[in-house]
Amino acid sequence: MSLSIRPNKNPNHHLWLNNGSWWLNVTEHREDYTKQRIRRPLGTKDVNQARLLRDELLANWNRKEAA
Repeated sequence: MSLSIRPNKNPNHHLWLNNGSWWLNVTEHREDYTKQRIRRPLGTKDVNQARLLRDELLANWNRKEAA
């Protein structure tokens, strides 16, 4: 499985503001050619903190993929 992550100039790419709280929003592509939208709450109302958490989560996700 792999995440659909494309380079984007938008600093809030993959972030979604829902009722004042930031969420991570990505699409996972699986080996059986299906896909799933994944949303995870980031637990913060601060956009800068949300960006840091997003970057950390995506980096860890990619490390799990490589293992």
